[in-house]
Amino acid sequence: MVYSDGTNKWMSPATFKSSCDMRVTFYPFDTQECKLTFEKFIESGDWTLEDVTIETVDEDFNCCDYPFSNIIYSFHFRRKTLYHILYQILPCVVIILLVILNFIIPPDSGERISFCITILLSMSVYLLILADSLPETSDDVAILGLYYMSTIFLIGFSLVGTVVVLRCHFAERKPSASLVKFAKFVLRRNERKRTNNTVFVRSKSPSHPQETEENEVKRAENTQGADESALQYIVNTMKEKRELGEWKDSWREIAEAMDRLLLVIFLILGISTTIAIWIRKP
Repeated sequence: MVYSDGTNKWMSPATFKSSCDMRVTFYPFDTQECKLTFEKFIESGDWTLEDVTIETVDEDFNCCDYPFSNIIYSFHFRRKTLYHILYQILPCVVIILLVILNFIIPPDSGERISFCITILLSMSVYLLILADSLPETSDDVAILGLYYMSTIFLIGFSLVGTVVVLRCHFAERKPSASLVKFAKFVLRRNERKRTNNTVFVRSKSPSHPQETEENEVKRAENTQGADESALQYIVNTMKEKRELGEWKDSWREIAEAMDRLLLVIFLILGISTTIAIWIRKP
């Protein structure tokens, strides 16, 4: 059927032949019921038929003066999720756990950056597999795709955090007072224990760096013929070494504090993202 505005409408009729048992007891005041049964003869491994609804609609057309009665059959299917949970969701959960464990790896191992990049590449492969299994449409976004994208963003942020932690761990300049306070605040539970252990080691160890420096200074003072410039050079060198060691220790504490803070943050984000997926599912 062609309309004046250029719209074409093709109505393809279909005829179904069926037999029904007629009950004529109350003829001509009778009502009849005819049942049509649609069954599936092929078992689908990915879908289950949950419900079928039937709706009658009277529709008017411009061609005719009388309405046409339409019968609409709605088939409600539900996808079986066990396969997708095992092969698409659980691997993503494991990847999130690996992102969290990244902040437990010691910075001196030298493998944290490559570890994050490997996780990012593996997550990208899973995203490509998911994109191949879904139809190309922009009307809706799959909730599993949002979960994958959220995981990729988490991995990216963890990579940035790892770079910052490593720069702090291997820094050799003087740290700012605010960063030192931040490290003491985060590591305050172990501060007393660390101080006691340090005092114990100093009292037992005869070769502590500070004692070595004092011995060097005394040896330089007792050396005959040592001028003041040589003595001052030794004192300044020992002082610079001591300050550099203190700065390195402070930066390592700052890096450790950042690792602990990022561990808690990414643990919360990973759990909340996974829970959000299960809440939004129908």
